[in-house]
Amino acid sequence: MYICYWIYYIALLHDYGKIGVPDNILGKPGRLTNEEFEIIKSHTVRGGEILSRFKSLENAGEGALYHHEKYDGKGYPSGLSGENIPLIARMICVADSLMLWTQVVFIERTYHMNILLKN
Repeated sequence: MYICYWIYYIALLHDYGKIGVPDNILGKPGRLTNEEFEIIKSHTVRGGEILSRFKSLENAGEGALYHHEKYDGKGYPSGLSGENIPLIARMICVADSLMLWTQVVFIERTYHMNILLKN
């Protein structure tokens, strides 16, 4: 049971590094510039540094640092691939992707429902 709580709390905190990203970049409605994207990408390193200090959550820093790595090696910040990506980071990546996908589906359904209701 402990492992479930461990994963849960690390997953909740994995984007903590975004605390150092300016709000105008985080909330930008349009496409990010290359410079803005580099600033966004820095949240993994910052989060890894902060969460690695959490002694009660072993590997929390690894989860935050590597959660944007991709299995094919095209992720960031280190370009790790496959099994070289720490397991906790792979789990966070899957959970983060699922959360984003369900939010997009909800937003699209809400948008289409509003159009139907107006007509």
